[in-house]
Amino acid sequence: MLIRILLKNGGEEGLFNADCRIVLLLDAIKQKHGIPRKEEIDLCTVDAEIKYLNQRGSDNGKSFFTFKEVCLVVLVSEISGQTVYTPALSKYADNEDFVGMLNYKPDTTSHKSASVQPRVKHRLSTKTTPAPGSPSKSPKAGAKTLKKRRQSSNRFH
Repeated sequence: MLIRILLKNGGEEGLFNADCRIVLLLDAIKQKHGIPRKEEIDLCTVDAEIKYLNQRGSDNGKSFFTFKEVCLVVLVSEISGQTVYTPALSKYADNEDFVGMLNYKPDTTSHKSASVQPRVKHRLSTKTTPAPGSPSKSPKAGAKTLKKRRQSSNRFH
């Protein structure tokens, strides 16, 4: 499975085989892009959806991409305890809207989000479900029917 990575601001792309461990894929991208091996990178789509590949280092890459998907390299850094993503291409790094979408974190401390979630009513049922092929719905009735069948079959012997 091949993916396309935008490499240079002039529109140069690199084709990479994603059918390998993600660690190897990211190392190949770093080498082709001229990024030091120690630098932490990730990939994102052109719609600013981060792939979060660093968390899946030993997984196979083909399950995280579509065929010939176009991705961008993003540099990953830690600032004041927050993970910050910066596109490696200046065309995207200079676009404040794009960088804002990359680094958008929903407010999880707000009480408003808790009230938006739907409430689910649970019903507790005391009814027992019959076994498949059972002649009756209740276990007692099934036992009575079985007892009657045995008695009727004994009459003819």
